[in-house]
Amino acid sequence: MMSYTMVGKLNKTKGKFNYLTFLVQRWIRFSVPLLGSFLFIYLLPLFTDGPIIDEGLQWAIPGCKDPNILATSFLYISNFNTIFPIQPILVRKILDFIPKSIYS
Repeated sequence: MMSYTMVGKLNKTKGKFNYLTFLVQRWIRFSVPLLGSFLFIYLLPLFTDGPIIDEGLQWAIPGCKDPNILATSFLYISNFNTIFPIQPILVRKILDFIPKSIYS
């Protein structure tokens, strides 16, 4: 995918390529949906109410409000984050909301 994009850009600009502009455009393209998902998690408690929502958001909200998670996500280095690893209990809590007939 990257080579296809690069060939198209090089054909349009006749071989000239500004790497910094390309990186900034890519970062903006990928960061807007990421920002939208973080805003959704922050604003969801304002629009919902009930016991399932309270339980369901307990595993998502702390990770999204952690400054280390936000920084590593927007810098796209979250694979190197060892401060907040995904724990097996998180997977179990997610599976609690899916009917067992689907995955068993």
